[in-house]
Amino acid sequence: MIRRQAQRVDRPEPIPWRRVFGLLRPIRGGLVAMVALSVGGVLVGLVPALALGVLVNALVEYGDKHEAVLLAILIAGAVVLEAACYIASDGLYARNAGRLYRNLRLSTSEMNRDGSPLASARAAERLRTAPSNIESRRLR
Repeated sequence: MIRRQAQRVDRPEPIPWRRVFGLLRPIRGGLVAMVALSVGGVLVGLVPALALGVLVNALVEYGDKHEAVLLAILIAGAVVLEAACYIASDGLYARNAGRLYRNLRLSTSEMNRDGSPLASARAAERLRTAPSNIESRRLR
C-alpha cells in the first residue's frame, strides 16, 4: 500500500523542448560565442601557471634574464587576454539574456488573447519567475 501511494506523486508537466529550442534559435550564435570565450579564457588562464614554472627554472638554473623578461611579458599578456575573454563573455551573456527576454515577451504577446501589452508583460514576468517557483517547490 505504501508503494502505491508513492507512485501517485504528481509529476510536473514535461518541458516543451521544441519551444525552448525555438526561443534559443535567434541567439544560438551568441551562445556559441559566449561558451567559446569562456572556454578560451580558461585555457588562456593555464598559460600563467605553466609559464611561471618555466620562469622560475630560467632564473634559478640558468640565470637567463632575457628569457625571464620574455616569460614575464607572456604571463602579463595571458592575464590581460584572459580578463578580456571573460569580459567579452559576460557582455555576450547580457546581450543574449536581453534578447531571450524580448523573445519571451514577444511570444507571450502573440499568445495573449486580448492583445494588451501590459498583460503580455505580466505573462512574461510570470514565465521569467517560473523556474524559481519550481525550485522552491522542490525544496519543500
